[in-house]
Amino acid sequence: MVHVSLDLKVQAVIRKRGLLTRRESFGHIQYFTREMALQALKDVGYELLHYFDTPRCAELMTYLIQKVLRLSSRICFALHEDLAVRPLGGYSLLALAR
Repeated sequence: MVHVSLDLKVQAVIRKRGLLTRRESFGHIQYFTREMALQALKDVGYELLHYFDTPRCAELMTYLIQKVLRLSSRICFALHEDLAVRPLGGYSLLALAR
């Protein structure tokens, strides 16, 4: 099992320090979308058996604006996963591979 943060999202790219903040806070030096992470696993020889997006920081937010974003993220995720994952973020990829 592999769990990868999907840090490469629209809101992180358009914010001046979006990705730099991720790097400083979590030490992430690589940033992934779902497709990039899946391709990286294939490139190193893994066979993907199953994968899905998991809520990450989207569920841990505490401030009011974050709660509003979490609600919109949940609504978007229910309609179509990419509506929440790509622009808003707060998700990781959980993959089962061998």
